[in-house]
Amino acid sequence: MKISVKDFNLEHTLLCGQFFQFVREGAGFVVWSSDDTFWVSQSGSSVQFEGITEARFRHIFSLDIDYDKIMRSIGRDKRLTKALKEYPGMRIMRQDFFECLIAYVCSANSNIPKITKNVHLLSQFFGKPVKLRGKTYYMFPKPGQICVPEKVVEAKTGFRARFICEINGIVDQKYIKNIKELSLEHAREKLEELPGVGPKVADCVLLFSLDRLDSFPIDVWIRRIMHRLYFKGKEKKDRELQEFARKHFGEFCGYANQFLFYAARTE
Repeated sequence: MKISVKDFNLEHTLLCGQFFQFVREGAGFVVWSSDDTFWVSQSGSSVQFEGITEARFRHIFSLDIDYDKIMRSIGRDKRLTKALKEYPGMRIMRQDFFECLIAYVCSANSNIPKITKNVHLLSQFFGKPVKLRGKTYYMFPKPGQICVPEKVVEAKTGFRARFICEINGIVDQKYIKNIKELSLEHAREKLEELPGVGPKVADCVLLFSLDRLDSFPIDVWIRRIMHRLYFKGKEKKDRELQEFARKHFGEFCGYANQFLFYAARTE
């Protein structure tokens, strides 16, 4: 299927560090998440994909939001101008909650290549195999399926293995349903009750899997660029940075966060 899209860049969206289950394939990418495995490529405003419905594709890549409104809102900050121009069309994806949660637990004291390896190995050990274009990919396991601790360790998760096993026994569909109904602050508090989940992981899960575009995760990259751009190098506590971001960027501060993060990493 081929569709025309506006204000969307596939590469910026996949390569900006928010998501880990994809590989390059030919002129495009194979992406697998939740129950979807599909191939997608882009040429200008034309996007071609196979293995997924248009409605589902638009949902995953947030093509159903008012992107102009978001860019106008955060674009009022001139410090963001360079990033908005360099990475036009970057979207925040809608990820599966459990997959996103475990991936970001793996992100503690780690980096994107290592997180990707952890997530792919967990999928290989515990997930369902799916074939696409003659190759086999492994879907991320569902809650309750990460049930062999030795295999979790074998997935190179290190000290995070214990947290992953414990979360696997706590999170179920009822848990997910309940957390979706909470306010931002209450959802964050609930997430931080989980083993291995601190403020940064909780905020990433809120932003990338719960549609909370007012969430502003703080990691070393964001901390560094916020101090430099907005506080003349003066260090602030993470909670102060978040409070500033919500007031300064507004309801879509999560998008500002991702543009700042991508810019900081590529610089």
